[in-house]
Amino acid sequence: MKRSRSSEAHTRRVRFGAAALFALLVAAGPVFAAIAPSVVTTDLFIVAGDEPIAEDVYVAATSGRVEGVIDGDLVIATGDLTITGTVQGNVLAMASGVVHLAKGG
Repeated sequence: MKRSRSSEAHTRRVRFGAAALFALLVAAGPVFAAIAPSVVTTDLFIVAGDEPIAEDVYVAATSGRVEGVIDGDLVIATGDLTITGTVQGNVLAMASGVVHLAKGG
């Protein structure tokens, strides 16, 4: 069965796209490997007032509370989030529920 030119061109584009995607994943692998071990997954994430955290925090939790200090960034995917403490860096929150930021928090 003979292939048409458009079919051959399509096959080349698909192969090129697959190779490019593979190369991108290989190049980005070390970045994902560096972040993945530091992701906290839990039902309830709490930063207590007497236990400061001195690094960036990556969290996936049902709910989260920051009552203490995070000396770094907070990246959290959660239901409800309450921040009454301090985050010295940036906060990226993806919440499906209520986000409460206390005055000065």
